[in-house]
Amino acid sequence: MVIPMGQDTELIAAHTLEQIARRLNFRPEAINQIKTALVEACINAAEHSLSPDRKIYQRFRVEADKLVITVASRGVAPAGLASQNGEGLSAEQEKPDAKSRRGWGLKLIKTLMDEVEFERVDDGTQIHMIKYRR
Repeated sequence: MVIPMGQDTELIAAHTLEQIARRLNFRPEAINQIKTALVEACINAAEHSLSPDRKIYQRFRVEADKLVITVASRGVAPAGLASQNGEGLSAEQEKPDAKSRRGWGLKLIKTLMDEVEFERVDDGTQIHMIKYRR
């Protein structure tokens, strides 16, 4: 699914993902967590990317025991992402900055989802989020 950045288009993606999660019999609480994580990932992509095409690329993959969500954008990676080694955020970088009120979205995503991985790719950044069926 490809959406333009801005104009609350992340809500369209969240609605689509909600329907998928319902069909997979996720609990209502888990569905809300998944939707919130997706919206946060889209907002981060829009705020931190200098993407020339101003689009957010999303992929929703259903596996036997989990839902895998990938959100990608072209351009600059969010501040704090490790360089191309794929290690994600360091413990210090993971702490939100209370003074600037920045960085809380990534912490929230990690709290809501079972697994979260950041990856720099040739033309931008991806976040992979996993929620297991329970």
